[in-house]
Amino acid sequence: MLKLPTKSSLLKQLESAQLRTPLTSPQSNQLIRESSGYEGECVLSQHFVENLNVEYIALYDLHLEENQKEFQIDCLLILQDEIYVIEVKHFRGEYEIV
Repeated sequence: MLKLPTKSSLLKQLESAQLRTPLTSPQSNQLIRESSGYEGECVLSQHFVENLNVEYIALYDLHLEENQKEFQIDCLLILQDEIYVIEVKHFRGEYEIV
């Protein structure tokens, strides 16, 4: 199933606000994090399209609540016999593992 990630309402709000007025430093940082997360979900979605040869359902950016605590799942990948909870990280820059 081809279901692409969508921009969160927060990301849309920050992008819209940025067009009208300069963002504060915390808002700018949040915009960078939200944009990067969305881009990471798009990369993951494209990876699924190119590499999964089975039927699947991919649900992105799920906001859930349990015991009055909210949490977010970046991607819930549902296959016929398996379910994967995927946390997406999409960092920029150069990294060295030593």
